[in-house]
Amino acid sequence: MKAEYSIRKAKRQGKKDGRNWKWKFWPFVKEPKPVVPEDNHPTICPYEKEIKEGVERDISVVCEEWENKDRELKENYCVALREYEEAEKMLEKETREANEARARFLEASTKLRMMGRPNLSHGWMLFWLIFLGLCEFPLNGLVFSLFGVGKIETYIIAAALCAIIPWLAHMVGVRLKQAEKTKTDMITIVSILLVVLLLFIAIAIMRADYLAESLKEYGGGLKPSTAAMLFIIINMGIFSGAVGISYNGSHPHEDDYKNALYEYKAALKNLTKEAREAKQAARYFDIKLRQLNRAETYRKQTFMKLKMLAETKARTYEWMAQAYRTENARERGKTIKCFNMKILSVDMPNTFDHLDWSCPDTANLSERKPN
Repeated sequence: MKAEYSIRKAKRQGKKDGRNWKWKFWPFVKEPKPVVPEDNHPTICPYEKEIKEGVERDISVVCEEWENKDRELKENYCVALREYEEAEKMLEKETREANEARARFLEASTKLRMMGRPNLSHGWMLFWLIFLGLCEFPLNGLVFSLFGVGKIETYIIAAALCAIIPWLAHMVGVRLKQAEKTKTDMITIVSILLVVLLLFIAIAIMRADYLAESLKEYGGGLKPSTAAMLFIIINMGIFSGAVGISYNGSHPHEDDYKNALYEYKAALKNLTKEAREAKQAARYFDIKLRQLNRAETYRKQTFMKLKMLAETKARTYEWMAQAYRTENARERGKTIKCFNMKILSVDMPNTFDHLDWSCPDTANLSERKPN
């Protein structure tokens, strides 16, 4: 409200206009003057018209202020709304994918659980097979060194045997474990056993002389044939132990179990990924929701503040007009015709009729209106 309009000034103006006299500057005496408005004035009195027009100008300034501010406020709101809707779509997508991944994981987990697990875990099976293979390494290295083979070549040959023997034992153990053995499985088992036996016989022959010489100080020595047989028995014992380890670490339906285990691990990996993405999408959605709420609340508060200011100006005009009439009539000692008329309402622009929440390229959230 501009400073020249106030209830106090309206009262003072009402007294001044209602008097039929005024002070003369010199000498200080009262002199007659016409009252304002005239007793028979047919329409709104001039002062009421003046303050009404002044208030309407003030209200138009408030409307212009809102329109200027709302250009930025609505743009900020629409940007926040678009980002919110994108975040909402992303959250729905990631949540759906996470739920699908969870369903696949539960299905794979149930399938794996129904199949049962081997008696010996895969990790322990590998540990013991590697351990048995390493037990062969020192003695094989000594044997092959007797042939004058270089150190590197000796280690390579000995390491190859340490890897081949457990691997062959594993192949036998897996096939022995199968609930339904094919003809190929039986041929493979027999073939591996023959190859291993022949390999052990060959190695035993190479080791025999070395072992017999090494054990002379214990029990008077060993014959080469006895040493060879001893080697075969020891190695077949180790091989049998490796077969037993592989047997207990295998599943009766190995191929199906491996597929189920692969599906389980893949489903678990996918679930972890989708759950992480869903969590990130939820955090992003929360940020965009709060940004939208802030933009919406600030715009609504600014709108309501300026709307209330305009409405207050309109009400103040009515109070000023009534105060002017009261003081004017009191000075006259009577009420005139135009004071019996209803005080005109201020012409309010339609700027504050409603708050437009529509935004291009958005769902518009059901055309919100301020509470």
